[in-house]
Amino acid sequence: MNLEEPFAGNSDAGQPRGAHARLVVFDELRVGPVRLEKSRLLAPYTVVANGQEQSKELIYSYGEAVFDPNLPEYRNLASVMAAQLALNYGLFCRRIVLDGPFTAADQRFLGSMLENTSREIYVKKLLQPNPFLRGAATGLTAEKRQRYTNARLVFRNSRPEGFDGREKPWANSPDSYCV
Repeated sequence: MNLEEPFAGNSDAGQPRGAHARLVVFDELRVGPVRLEKSRLLAPYTVVANGQEQSKELIYSYGEAVFDPNLPEYRNLASVMAAQLALNYGLFCRRIVLDGPFTAADQRFLGSMLENTSREIYVKKLLQPNPFLRGAATGLTAEKRQRYTNARLVFRNSRPEGFDGREKPWANSPDSYCV
């Protein structure tokens, strides 16, 4: 897979038409499932483009134990954390697949943030002068769109065993507060 020239040979079948469509360079970005340890999470990131796959592992590590890998709430948190980086690729992918335990609220939040991030990158990084851009990424014209994200967001295995997907609100107390 040639990541040096990502706009070469890009097919926009099934994607938005016009200048916005030529931003799609990856068929799919897959994230997860996350492997969780007491002091780190490991998430495979797999890019599929031009019939080839390449994977790398995203690792968040901490100097002390911050997770309990046996609790579904921690697996859920780790999956949301691992998904965060993928939100930067909504303009450039046909599909983003997030594999892990996500609640309905997580799915709404990640979908909203994906769209917000796509719009922000389009306006602030691609339309404004940027000396790092070359080729097809330059010279885009501003267009007001209903949707800036090119990727279809897919959630896989959102209800694994031991995860009921229900939000568990914090207990309230009139004697406590948070600043």
